[in-house]
Amino acid sequence: MGADAGIRLALERGWIAGPDLRISLRQLSTTGGIGDHWSPQLGSAGAWPDPSLPDPVFDGPDGARAAVRRMVRAGADWIKVAATGSLSQGARAHDVLLTAAEMEVIVDEAARQGGRRVMVHALGSRAAELAAQSGARSIEHGIWLNAQAVDTMARSGTWFVPTLSVTQTPSDHPVPGAAEAHRRAVRLALDAGVDIAMGTDSPVRPFSAAPRELEYLDAAGLGAGRAFRAATLDAARLLRVDADRGEVVAGKRDDLIVLRGRHVDTKHLATRVVSVWHNGRRVESNPEGSR
Repeated sequence: MGADAGIRLALERGWIAGPDLRISLRQLSTTGGIGDHWSPQLGSAGAWPDPSLPDPVFDGPDGARAAVRRMVRAGADWIKVAATGSLSQGARAHDVLLTAAEMEVIVDEAARQGGRRVMVHALGSRAAELAAQSGARSIEHGIWLNAQAVDTMARSGTWFVPTLSVTQTPSDHPVPGAAEAHRRAVRLALDAGVDIAMGTDSPVRPFSAAPRELEYLDAAGLGAGRAFRAATLDAARLLRVDADRGEVVAGKRDDLIVLRGRHVDTKHLATRVVSVWHNGRRVESNPEGSR
């Protein structure tokens, strides 16, 4: 989220170096949601003159459908929508910001537009359950998921991307109870059979936080093996690119991070990197990691 189609094009043509991208442009939001940049002091602060990052704010089913079309027109591969407030907004983190009709229209229109899928920012259980009932592909964060929400996710085939770094990383202003609630949500999802993939919630937690995210997933109940799988094959399955990547098997491309050590262990990953390979080409090496 935040990268435009020009960044993706530059990467595809080799003008700049970097990973493959699946972009969502901007996070859709209803009026007053976290995508609606407004304050009592300044009023609207969401004037984005860049046409490559369209206005994400909508209201009502017709507005929701139009917002999806704006993103697709500007090159979005995925649609992201905020169904609750943010962690910093206190009780707003539990509010359900979309109606059922709005959520259903977003999923429907995304599917009509080339089979695109929808990922949903949802911290509370009610919004996550609504998203799963509507056919969303994934729930992002899910700090306060309950048994009913994860059961609905499991029945609907909705994935969970916990982004545990949001609550497990030490903070000067931690939200009371959030860290344990988040770990409990992961355990509930595991018990319910929900598929889990790794994510970092960039830019709140940058992509460089990925090594710690694997540690957090390991400690929350996945174990080291499933944590690594959440960042590789299962992440590829979530994104529907597992036909040619996500695991080391004959016929699939070489996207590899080579680590020092023979054991499956999530500890100190950042210091154990020996080399990084993208589509069969070494793009980074670290002699220190091989020691």
